[in-house]
Amino acid sequence: MMNNLIIENTSKQGLWRRISQGGITLFLWATWLYLIAPLLLPVANAVGIQLPLSDTVNVETIVILLSTVLIVIAVLIIWSELWARYNTFLHRREKINTTFLKIGIAALAKHFNVHPSELAIWQQTQLLIIHTSDHGVIRRVNV
Repeated sequence: MMNNLIIENTSKQGLWRRISQGGITLFLWATWLYLIAPLLLPVANAVGIQLPLSDTVNVETIVILLSTVLIVIAVLIIWSELWARYNTFLHRREKINTTFLKIGIAALAKHFNVHPSELAIWQQTQLLIIHTSDHGVIRRVNV
């Protein structure tokens, strides 16, 4: 079964979004591996594996890299929050600006010059399809 969430369907995402998210993921995994390397060095040396990072890892490098990662994570969190607020604002503005005329079944029958009971027959034969909102307001009529 196909999932409707866009985050789980990369084929529905744009090219630049896939590239940027893949790049960020790769960067964060590489950073995590680099930061975890000092913890693995004693184990690797005990087993006899010589890692290339053995000579280059020091506390100052780890602090600089960790602060860089924290800044990147903070920027991503702030960007996500701002993006969510922007979309919420657009959605609320769209709801406010969208007003629908409330039309009753009698007015619709009068528009088509038919008796209201005939509208039911039209709907059953799918000659007339009425699209309504959650509150019963008629939004669109297909004849």
